[in-house]
Amino acid sequence: MAIYTHFRPLAFKENGRLKGVDVDILRLFAKQQGLRVKFHQHNTFDKVWLEVLNGQIDVAAGGIGRMPAREHPHIEWSQPYMKVQRTIVVNPKCWNGRHRGKTIRGTPGSVGWLDMVAMASVAKLEPGKSERQDIRDLLSCKIHGLMRGTISAMAIIKRHPQLKMEQPWETVVDVGPLGEVFCFPVSKESHLAEALSSFLTHMQASGDLDRIIKKYI
Repeated sequence: MAIYTHFRPLAFKENGRLKGVDVDILRLFAKQQGLRVKFHQHNTFDKVWLEVLNGQIDVAAGGIGRMPAREHPHIEWSQPYMKVQRTIVVNPKCWNGRHRGKTIRGTPGSVGWLDMVAMASVAKLEPGKSERQDIRDLLSCKIHGLMRGTISAMAIIKRHPQLKMEQPWETVVDVGPLGEVFCFPVSKESHLAEALSSFLTHMQASGDLDRIIKKYI
C-alpha cells in the first residue's frame, strides 16, 4: 500500500510510528482479509494515487480525493469514507480575514492546491515544506495561512488551539457530484476494491469509522 505520510489525521508519523485514520482502516481491512500489509511511505503527495499502476502497489492512501482527473482504466475506487470542504488555517495575530497579499501554503497535486491556484490573483501561493515547519511558520507569522481540508484543519487546531480555520467552502475545481470525498484508489488487478468498499460500509454502519476519526481529532 502506497501512503502519503504528511497528512494528519489521515496518515502521519509520530515518534517513528505510522498512524492515522487511513492507516487504521487499512490495517483492520488487511486483518479481516487475512492479508499482510506493507506500507510504502511517500513524502510527497502529487500522483501518489498512480502508484497502483506500477504492478507492486494494491492500494494508495493518505487523504486522496476522487475526481475526474484521477480516473484511469486500471484504477478502481473504493466507496467514499469521508467528505470534506476546503478551508484555510490561520493565525489570528496576522490575519485580517482578507486573502489579498497573503502568503498561503498548500500541498502540490492536492485538490486544495488546485483551489489555491484559483485564488492566485489575490494571494501568494507556496508549496508546503513539512507539517511541523509550516505550523511553526504560521505561529510566527512568517506565512499567513495553510490551505487544508476541514478534517486536517480540525486536527491542527486540536493541537494548536491558538490557530483557527476560516469558514469552509466547497471546492471550486471539478471533483464530481459528491463534492470532495476521500476514497482509496485500488489496483484493478488486485480485485480488492469490492471487498474494501464492503468493509467501509460495515465500518460506517457500526460506528467503528467514527470512533477511529474521533481518536485523531
